[in-house]
Amino acid sequence: MALVWIGIPFSPSSHIFVTIGTLVAERLLYIPSIGFALLVARTWGYTNTRAKKLKRIVEPVLVVLIAWYVHLTISRVPDWLDDKSLFAANLKSCPQSAKSNTQYHQLLLREGNITGAKLHLEKARSIHPDWCDLDLYFGSMALVEKLTRDNLQEAVDCFIKSLTCLHTANSAMDKLQTIFIERKKLEAGGNVKDPSLYYDVGRVNQITMNYDQALLDYKQGILAALEAHTPAVGVKIVSKVFDLLKSGNVSQSLLQSDPTLECQIRFSSAKLYKLAKEYRRALATYDEVFTLCKFARPGTLSEMVQLRLFLLETEGETLENVQAVADTLARVLALIDGKPSDVQVEYLQAAKRQYLQCVSIASASREREIASACLEKHNMIENALS
Repeated sequence: MALVWIGIPFSPSSHIFVTIGTLVAERLLYIPSIGFALLVARTWGYTNTRAKKLKRIVEPVLVVLIAWYVHLTISRVPDWLDDKSLFAANLKSCPQSAKSNTQYHQLLLREGNITGAKLHLEKARSIHPDWCDLDLYFGSMALVEKLTRDNLQEAVDCFIKSLTCLHTANSAMDKLQTIFIERKKLEAGGNVKDPSLYYDVGRVNQITMNYDQALLDYKQGILAALEAHTPAVGVKIVSKVFDLLKSGNVSQSLLQSDPTLECQIRFSSAKLYKLAKEYRRALATYDEVFTLCKFARPGTLSEMVQLRLFLLETEGETLENVQAVADTLARVLALIDGKPSDVQVEYLQAAKRQYLQCVSIASASREREIASACLEKHNMIENALS
């Protein structure tokens, strides 16, 4: 019975079967102590009644054991003097405990020992890399260190990760709201909007499942990145936008209320790719816009032609580039409704010249199928112009 009183109450907090969010301490040993007291009493009684021969051995052992625990109790009392003595004692007893190192980190941080606090926090991460509570502490650490733009972004990234952690989500949201309020004040005093602010706010809304607002935040971030000529941030936002659109989490009511919304986002994303000199991705995105968004075709085609001609000039008149320029120019056929405009005629004339160049290059390199295809398209355009 004594062993049952010891084993069953202690097993949930023993960390043997499952890791819990607390250290093994006195408060977890109150009920097991009843079992220990029963065991001592039972052993003492047994040697006095049924095993008197063992009495001379058991009694001194029990006395020494009790004296030892009295000593431990007395020596433990100073540990409870204050947080510093308690956390230092815990760390000494459990140096490989992530929680002990985190508690000591918080203590050192309050004392202004930033270097020591950071060391213990990093040790906690190395001991328990998957403990999500640490993201909140790393975010707070970044704010305490020299406050630079990079540190602030590091803090925001950590707090956003903390939103997925049950025990730190509320604290992380409070800190993010405080940071965003200050950043919006700074933005209000400047001439250019901060795209990273919209990126961060969008991520928060996406994690908290406010998907429609996240999409609108990302859209503003893309426009701000174009205005500020910061393609690196813009491309990160574009990646988030496309993932969000593919997920299907954006409500149809939002997309139907503004049928041009997705097209605007894709068109602006293509411009960002171009600004970032990711020309192939820009062309692929423009191609999506041209296919999906009829109202945007004229402007999109103009952007595609300019980009194709730029690649032709910078990369040289390869067969692939010449054919791509010709095919892009020829897409103006999809825009003609009735008599072609002067601009459309100019595009078709340019396409004819490029197809003839394609025939010449393909024939010289013995690419007969490509030469035949380019000639066929040339004749088709000639018929359209006649």
